[in-house]
Amino acid sequence: MRSILLAIALLVTSPAIAGITIAPYKFKADNGTMVEAERGTFEVPRHHAEPDGATFTLHFVRFPSTNPNPGSPIVYLAGGPGGSGIGAAEGPRFELFMALREVADVIALDQRGTGASAVDPDCQPPLTAFAGRVLTRDTFEAYLDQAASYCSAWWKGRDVDLSAYSTTESAADLEVLRRQIGAEKLNLWGISYGTHLALAAARQMGDRIDRIVLASVEGTDQTLKLPARTDAFLGRVNALLQNDPKAASLPPLPDLMRHVLGKLEQEPAKVTFVPEDGKGPVTMTLGAYPVRLLTASGLIKNPENIRNLPGLYAMMAMGNYQIVARELDKSVANGGMAFSPMSVGMDIASGVSPERLATFREQAKTAILGDALNFPLPQFLGKFDVPDLGEAFRAPVETSAPVLVLTGTLDGRTYPEAAREILDALENGQQIVIENAGHDLFLSDPRVGEAIVDFLSGRDVNTKTITIPPPEFALDSP
Repeated sequence: MRSILLAIALLVTSPAIAGITIAPYKFKADNGTMVEAERGTFEVPRHHAEPDGATFTLHFVRFPSTNPNPGSPIVYLAGGPGGSGIGAAEGPRFELFMALREVADVIALDQRGTGASAVDPDCQPPLTAFAGRVLTRDTFEAYLDQAASYCSAWWKGRDVDLSAYSTTESAADLEVLRRQIGAEKLNLWGISYGTHLALAAARQMGDRIDRIVLASVEGTDQTLKLPARTDAFLGRVNALLQNDPKAASLPPLPDLMRHVLGKLEQEPAKVTFVPEDGKGPVTMTLGAYPVRLLTASGLIKNPENIRNLPGLYAMMAMGNYQIVARELDKSVANGGMAFSPMSVGMDIASGVSPERLATFREQAKTAILGDALNFPLPQFLGKFDVPDLGEAFRAPVETSAPVLVLTGTLDGRTYPEAAREILDALENGQQIVIENAGHDLFLSDPRVGEAIVDFLSGRDVNTKTITIPPPEFALDSP
């Protein structure tokens, strides 16, 4: 009730918040739990430099605080780019959203171009490059060239302005939200791309940011992931694997992966299988690059995926590519590839510094997964009408706000080395390393959520390491 009355008062008294709507809302989580909340919308310029131009309507759900003296509102920033904040609150993280009400109001925001705030359509280019199910690097590069040309024209034909999707525009949206809800400051709570946005907002908003939680952090010059860090991650997985008695007959994981991928590089395999739709059998020519893509996109993000990695590569070493072929066929034969204007615009606008791009290209020559972790970013750079945000944007972010950085050692997307780079620039940064946690680390252990609540409450967080059990590798049947 307090939040509703505040919103009504602001609507009546402040012309700066024209366009905001807030109403009572019964929020239902995926587990069936219903809670009293508020649903809101507010208007932001598509380009903040053109305040009188076209606008986006952004949607959010606010969970009122249970604290009689709440702190600064906590705004959740989803990853991706392209994830829905409201969708995250509905899912497994619901209980964490509820716990954070002890601190302040908690706002699940659908950023511009995401969830309920999405208005521009995704582009699904034709899959003609995959005719005949020949999957090699050449095939995928031809597809990405075709996709860039097709989607660029397709979006222009529908008056989609990709330049409206940049992290600096989204950061400016947070300042509009702050003003419209009448908050002196905001707390930011982000994961993955959401940390990229939070860091940009810290730079733009200055002392209007109270505290920041960054999980699985991606810095402003870390959109392009470095291949050598993926190799180091695979080394950490291998160290766990070597302690598993069931893995005694396996070679070291990096050696096994190099063997399989090197063999496919020299001679793509012909695989005959029955696809999931049952219409077959069909034959696929399978090279190393699509296997790298499948590994990067589906097998290294979290421990529940990683547990299948050694067994799957062991099967391929014995010539069994059935599982890989079926998984790849879902995308290349059934129209599974679609591109979001928000995701494409945000990544291309953030771009990459010349130094990092040179390092990336050199490391990709010898890394186990090459450049596959970044699909499709390297190939899309410079192929869409999206201005680069430049080196000032990509410079290390300095802020006096207290920052808590959460890092999982088995995160195959964002790495401990990257987190240390960001911490080096922070005046009041501290880190918790969660041993054996992956990218989606919030629910890896109850102590993670407790630390976030304590930190945002202003209480001391003395924990530096949380250790959870390593994954149980599925070495018999991945």
